[in-house]
Amino acid sequence: MKENMSIRNQNQDFENHETLNDLIADMSADQEFVDLMADARTRREVIEDLVKLRKDVADMSLREFARVLELSAATVSEFEKQSRDPRLSTIQRYARAVGYEVVLSLQPIHRAALVE
Repeated sequence: MKENMSIRNQNQDFENHETLNDLIADMSADQEFVDLMADARTRREVIEDLVKLRKDVADMSLREFARVLELSAATVSEFEKQSRDPRLSTIQRYARAVGYEVVLSLQPIHRAALVE
């Protein structure tokens, strides 16, 4: 029931905007939305870099790479197409297979709202 309410609320949000650009502009004022989009962009860029490394540096086809990872070609393809939000361990495993490591660091968020 709660899920249906959420879908109903989303539909109302869409109906209150004339264009998709209006909706995006409105949502861009929401810091949580902006943060989620930034996180998704970072994940997308990392995965795109890993795919490029597989093709250019490791010089392996998707099938060859899947064998190295001991995964199905379909699973590797889903990862590369970013069908799902990958686990950190999956990203690390992929990186190691192309000769790289994932280095994480925490940095403070610089926002006026956090300083106040």
